[in-house]
This record gives sequence, structure tokens and C-alpha cells, in this order.
Amino acid sequence: MLGFHSLKLGKLFPIIAILALSVQINQATAQQQRAEVGGFGTPESITVGPDGNYYVADLAGFGVRGDGSVKIISGDPFADEATVTDFVTGLDDPKGMVFSGEDLIVADITQLLRITPNGEVSTFLAQEDFPGGSQFLNDMDIDAEGNMYISDTNRQVVFRVDTEGTATIFADLDEFMNGANGVLVDTEGHVGEPGSVLVVDLRFPGALVLVSPDGSEVREIARGFQGDGIAFDSAGNLYVSDLARGIFRIDEEGNARIFAGPFAQAADFTIDQEKNWMIVANFSGRRVTFLQL
Repeated sequence: MLGFHSLKLGKLFPIIAILALSVQINQATAQQQRAEVGGFGTPESITVGPDGNYYVADLAGFGVRGDGSVKIISGDPFADEATVTDFVTGLDDPKGMVFSGEDLIVADITQLLRITPNGEVSTFLAQEDFPGGSQFLNDMDIDAEGNMYISDTNRQVVFRVDTEGTATIFADLDEFMNGANGVLVDTEGHVGEPGSVLVVDLRFPGALVLVSPDGSEVREIARGFQGDGIAFDSAGNLYVSDLARGIFRIDEEGNARIFAGPFAQAADFTIDQEKNWMIVANFSGRRVTFLQL
């Protein structure tokens, strides 16, 4: 069961008794319009580019060096007009991605790669550039100032990379989880203080935690996930992907329920707030699902 703990949150959750929370593990009754886009091996992460296209990290064979890629979805999938093209190939196991300006920064096992708009790939940060060395870089997000936050699933830490390219340990989550995965900066302060960071555990019964903006305080919000991605919609509602069960939605009253599914393992996902689309990577399904919110 999904359970909530220590509800000392800000705007998203009101201060109410834990017993008053409604936790429903049922398929949402609303039928979202959805479209499927194939042409992938093992899609893991998705981000919206400055050009409005969708960039998908594709592992292909997990653990196979050199067969990973970033692909681009362009066009309208709901009008059956989506196309999939290779942006870059020859990566290892690309996962989390963010755009820093026009450049795409990609977590690829132990390093961060920089990819320019014309597809030139270079090492942004190597394994030894992370304090104590990186082991399994996974998800990432970027704040309003351009600082990046990257989870290391094997080390149970979140690294912070500042605008000068210096990596530090932002939060040590060893006491809270066994596989730090999805990372989301709460830029607007929907849950905690603006600049807080949400992190979800990959390994069931994983926790969803809130880290204060300076990294000094970690608070567990929920437990019971096999978690991957985290995102807000335009109204400030919080969504978490669960590899086994689909996408959870946590509304302003603190109710959690399955919002969408089924998927072939819902991995990382993103929400295009301008179009009001949710885009989900089906990790074992060789496809990406678009949902109209």
C-alpha cells in the first residue's frame, strides 16, 4: 500500500490528519486520449527540447556499450503524424536528460555528456569529476539558475552541478532509500520551499522524499513505489511513475491514485505544460505513450 508520512508540506498538501487521506490504488475512471509511438529499443527518459520536439534516451540493450542513442519525436502523435529520427547514436546507457541552453546534457552511466544542437558529443563531466566518483547516474533535473541535480542509484546520493561545472554532493539519501532515481526540482514551491528537490526510490517499497533547497533536510512524503519519474502539471499536481503499476497522481487534497496505465513498465516521463501532454517511456515496450491531460 502507498502510505503518507510526515505531512509538513507547503502548497500541494494541506495540513490534515493522516487518517483523512484517501489512498486509492485503482485505475483512474477518466479515459485519457492516448497515442503510441514506436521505433525504440528500450526507451528510458524523455525531455522537451527548445525546438518543441521530444528527445528520448534509448538504452537499446541494457549494459551493452555503444548501442544507446537519443532519438527525436516530432509532429503530432494524436493526428498520426509523429516521426522518430536519430539525434545521436553510439552512447552506452543514456538515462536522465536536461537542456542547458541549447545543449542537451545526458547522464550516461558514470559520466555526463554534452550534445550540441548539431549532434556533437563531448564529455561534460567524467566519473572522477564527481566527489567520491559516480557509479550509476540516473535521473536529472535543472533549476531556474541552471544548477543540475543528478541521482546516483548505486550510491544513494544526489549530486549538484553548478553553472561552473563543479559537482558536489547535494543530498545523501542512504537512510531513506535503496535506489535513488527520479529527481524533480520544485521550482514554484508546489510542495515545499521553492528550490526544494523531490527524489523517488527505484526499489519497492520505495520512498518519495523532499529535500530542502540547501540539501540539509530530508523528509519522507510517501512510501510504496517502484519509482522512476516525477513531474508537475500546469496546475501544480504531482505525478510519479511506478514501473509496476503506472502513473500515480497526487492531488491538492493529498489523494493518491493510479492516474494512467497500463504501460509496459512506466519509466521516466515528462509533461509538456504548453500542450498539456504527458509523455511516458515504456521501458520494456519499445514505445512511447502520449496522453492528453
